[in-house]
Amino acid sequence: ALKLPLSGHTTFSGTADSGTALTIVDATLADAASYRDDYFNYGAVRITAGTNIYECRQITDFAVATGTITVGAVFTAAIDTTSEFTIVYPLAANVVAGVCELALDLARGNVGEIAAMAELPTLVRHFLREYFNYTIAFTRN
Repeated sequence: ALKLPLSGHTTFSGTADSGTALTIVDATLADAASYRDDYFNYGAVRITAGTNIYECRQITDFAVATGTITVGAVFTAAIDTTSEFTIVYPLAANVVAGVCELALDLARGNVGEIAAMAELPTLVRHFLREYFNYTIAFTRN
């Protein structure tokens, strides 16, 4: 599975105060002055301990007034006070597009693109090295 990228990204780790199969509520998020409504939209939340451990979902909504994160697909069970989580703010769209293009080139066997990686931004090189080379295996048919 693709690792959840942490370095170089906005993250928040906490423990749920309550929740459902589609929401995580953490009052600490409501108290954080640096966040606003929709701040984490399209990011990811991964349960790191407790109920639903290792499950990861895309965030579809964030309401700062209540500290509520809504996800796009249900968790296996309702979130509870044992659920610890990490939120990762989404990567910029151009970074995601670049990484996907290079991953597709790798899958097609076009290694020339990878040879030119020295010209890529550091974040993209880091992302490819850490999250693709070690966790995704490409096979040819």
